[in-house]
Amino acid sequence: MRAMRQKRIVVAGGGNVGPHFVRALHTNQDAYVSSIPPMSDSGGSTGVLRKLGIQAAGDFRRYAEAHLQGDLKDTWAGILAYRIPHHRSPKHTLTGKYLLRFVCHQVWGNQGWDRFQQILLIGGETLGQVLAYRFPSNFSLEGHTGGNLLYFICEKVWGRQRGHRRFTELLDIKGEVWPASLEDTHLHAMLSNGIELVREDQIDTRNPWDATWISDVWLEPIPKAHIFAVEAIQNADAFVWSAGDALTSIAPIRMVEGILPALKSSSALVLAVINLMTKAAETPHWHAHDFIERMFVHGREREKLDASLVNTGRIPRDVLENYYKREHAERVLYGEEDVAEMEKYSHHVIVGDFLSQKALRQGLIRHDPEIVGDALMAFIRTHRKKRRAWIFDLDDTLAPVPRGSETLITSAINIGFASGAQDVLRAKGSDAFLLTAGPPNLQRMKIEFLKLDEYIPEDQIHIVPTHEEKRRVIQEVVEDAGHPSLVVVVGDRLDVEIAFGNELGCTTVRVCLPGTLRSKEKPRAGQMPTHTITDLRELLDLSFPS
Repeated sequence: MRAMRQKRIVVAGGGNVGPHFVRALHTNQDAYVSSIPPMSDSGGSTGVLRKLGIQAAGDFRRYAEAHLQGDLKDTWAGILAYRIPHHRSPKHTLTGKYLLRFVCHQVWGNQGWDRFQQILLIGGETLGQVLAYRFPSNFSLEGHTGGNLLYFICEKVWGRQRGHRRFTELLDIKGEVWPASLEDTHLHAMLSNGIELVREDQIDTRNPWDATWISDVWLEPIPKAHIFAVEAIQNADAFVWSAGDALTSIAPIRMVEGILPALKSSSALVLAVINLMTKAAETPHWHAHDFIERMFVHGREREKLDASLVNTGRIPRDVLENYYKREHAERVLYGEEDVAEMEKYSHHVIVGDFLSQKALRQGLIRHDPEIVGDALMAFIRTHRKKRRAWIFDLDDTLAPVPRGSETLITSAINIGFASGAQDVLRAKGSDAFLLTAGPPNLQRMKIEFLKLDEYIPEDQIHIVPTHEEKRRVIQEVVEDAGHPSLVVVVGDRLDVEIAFGNELGCTTVRVCLPGTLRSKEKPRAGQMPTHTITDLRELLDLSFPS
């Protein structure tokens, strides 16, 4: 696998559109996708479960489904999306185990038992506690999705701080999903006639032919952003506001305290996918620029967005007429007269036919996620801001190798982080590469014991068979970064990491941990490091070429 720094992309928004974009972005090997859904929904199954004390699960569950991967991807997708009909709610004592067996049987019939057995093979503490959870005696499954109920179990077992992480760990998702906030909140709206609507379900279910419009929306109480959502934004290369309901999907995220400041301080590109259609009683007669103007009502993350994606593909007249008759919805307008207006809010406007032709043949107006994903990635690859890449050796750099152990396995089991290593990895993790040479199984064992994949993206961990192979990986990182001055090589070996980094024009940092094997060696020609340190925390205070 070629060494390249993944583009870290955050997708934010509610509803069904954002998850489709996430699936498309996941098909790019150089994309690491995180999602931030709003947590203010109060309708349907989500609304019922919120009354029982858990967070809004619907949007979180949809995004988690979009991040599924691996052999159980289809099984989990079927379970998460299945909605239990009113006439099929089981009457037995309800446990997490019975819930999964019941849903598997309802979705796959006689093959449901095999699907259930596949899930059991996962094992582990998380699954064990989910299966053992016992629902309250008066609890009804009717009308709930399998995903919402699993989320309910996870929050009840582990609490709000850890429940959503256990949920995504159970599903073994690719990337990350972080709630915009962990605090309870409800969306409020003021209509043009002075009537206040409380809760999102009241706003979303208005009569599409209602002549009043929404003059303002707000969250009550105003929640604080989840720290991991903030970190995802600050570490991102690109942040994408998904198409979706402007007032009930996008605004509830923008109004969370801490989200916009995180975007302001981030070096991420900020992009927006503009809706294809207006929504009656919420965004009537809107042009493309109206969506961005409305976004900025709650504050600006930038003077202008870096880019907006606007559909200019043709929608058949009969499809538009049916939408108007059924939903009082109209096409979002973008013509020559709108170009100057868009330039007030967006540095670039990406135009094109972004319609799903398959959906159009069914009379539906939808974005084509793959086309949208390709357009977003093309812009991100050519416009993303360059970031410094950090290449870390493992043995005697991030972790001193235990000396005198009876076996290599014992040395792996007894390995621990060097002083300051975790602080550095927390600061540099998304921009870091791990480059280690040695027996693959042994090195993997060390990586697992240190849980390095919690700090460094899995695709940026490289185990090579020989020290000579390290030069190739460093070269690939330099090519991906665009210039050797943007690469810092950190290691203990003068004849390997330092020599190869110097040869390729990188900044090199020699780590001399006290008591390690090569800490007393003297550099030879071509081996003089740019910096020498004895504690990894010193990296945080060093200055590097801009």
